[in-house]
Amino acid sequence: MRRALVIGPLVAGLMVLVGSASGAGPSPGVTFGSPGIVSHDGKLRYLAMRAGTGTLVEAVATRGGVVRRSRFLKGRFGVPLVAYDGSTGGLARNSKRLVLYSRVSRPGGTKTRYIVLDPRTLKVRSRLILNGDFGFDALSPDGSLMYLIHLKSASGSGVDYEVRALDVNSGRLFAGAIVDRREPDEQMTGIPMTRVGSDDASWAYTLYDSEHGLFVHALHTTAREAFCIDVPLNLADNERGHVRMRLRGGSLLLRLRGKTLATIDTRTFEVKR
Repeated sequence: MRRALVIGPLVAGLMVLVGSASGAGPSPGVTFGSPGIVSHDGKLRYLAMRAGTGTLVEAVATRGGVVRRSRFLKGRFGVPLVAYDGSTGGLARNSKRLVLYSRVSRPGGTKTRYIVLDPRTLKVRSRLILNGDFGFDALSPDGSLMYLIHLKSASGSGVDYEVRALDVNSGRLFAGAIVDRREPDEQMTGIPMTRVGSDDASWAYTLYDSEHGLFVHALHTTAREAFCIDVPLNLADNERGHVRMRLRGGSLLLRLRGKTLATIDTRTFEVKR
């Protein structure tokens, strides 16, 4: 059951410390400077830095810190944050697309702007503009599909949002939200605390903290499918934000201070404690 969003003191603190720019509802927004996002082979770190009213994007060698290439962009664009522990995203597994974004709220409404770069040259491949408040969630391995957190409304009682898929090549959103087909009418709410992905980037696992406890959002980035897995752990509020995940074989381990609290079978989504 994930029907209302409640932001506790710990999560509120994480919002201030981690989010370098506001995001869509539970989306952490973007970050500038370190840590950026590291390529899959671990050789390059991509950074977005404020430069006046623009953005300086750099590809920096992880060994030695040599700047391999750089490019100035008009407008402010940051590296997407995907969880409040500082996890970042936006680089396709095949290293052929790098996505940065920004959102601007004005009296006429909010616009979200994405810029897609070729990581090999940092040249702009495309610019995408969406009417509305969208945060970044994930990319498919080839970067052709982008998943977004769409904030539909917010009030004192909670936040109403949905996961959407976008065709990067056409810049168009697919119809309908990405929901767990086992519970199509259940509203997904919560705060993304930490993220881990499969080695081939076909799955993105995000640990959410909600009013009703912890759950894992398992997103299949190529099939446009998602599954919500409740994790019945009795943890204090100040402990939930420290839970981390690790993939080991066909299992997703939830760990706290070196101890495994629960294990999820990534094929059946069965939870064992």
